[in-house]
Amino acid sequence: MTRLLHAELFRLRTTRTTWALLAGAVGLVGLVLYPPLANAGIGTYPSLGTPHSLETIIGAPRYAMYFTALLGVLAVSGEYRHRTITQTFLATPNRLRVVAAKLAAHGLAGLGFGVVATVAALGTAAAWHAAKGVPLDLWRADVLLSAVGLVAVSGLLAMIGVGVGALVPNQAAALVGVIVWLQIIESGLLTGFAPQLYGWTVNGAALAVAGIAPPSPVLPLLAPLQGGLLLSAYALVIALVATRVTLERDLA
Repeated sequence: MTRLLHAELFRLRTTRTTWALLAGAVGLVGLVLYPPLANAGIGTYPSLGTPHSLETIIGAPRYAMYFTALLGVLAVSGEYRHRTITQTFLATPNRLRVVAAKLAAHGLAGLGFGVVATVAALGTAAAWHAAKGVPLDLWRADVLLSAVGLVAVSGLLAMIGVGVGALVPNQAAALVGVIVWLQIIESGLLTGFAPQLYGWTVNGAALAVAGIAPPSPVLPLLAPLQGGLLLSAYALVIALVATRVTLERDLA
């Protein structure tokens, strides 16, 4: 198991896609942060140093979690696409260990994505505030708890992505499916037609864990601990089903 984990981590470190997704995550966080920082106090943008401004800063890294989900999807679906999955299972006939190694490695990578995105967001905000001479306290308990929650969410989303990639070996379908589910079904249709269910979605659970306000005040969220348990349950169930399907799938 240790050998497989090291092999997966090595593959992640040496694959350009990993670094491209990380760059995309950090870049998106920067794009989200720039308007409220550059236009602070103008129009509807809150002034620097206000609670609303701090909420915007803390919430920016959450966009990185979508990139970790995509990274996870590529873990297995990429092997099917490039037809390397058969060689992988021939080298390690125990498919359970292969899936477990991918889940663990990409979960760790997701944590890394979360750390980088959070540090980038908070570091950028701190530098901007310092340049403007506005104090910014990033060592508050709520800020630190949100940062830890964001990192944890990134790891869990990566594991969910691995499960989806194992369930749907067609890479394009898996990637599109994840994006459609998170961005259109959960964040669009469900919020409009059944807002009371938002707290039980992947997005809702993720925001609850990180202590971030929902997109609309009419959308309820669970408590952070409850959100963490729910998101962990989603990751566990998807991983178990994906493992079972992988064990029984005919590669011929």
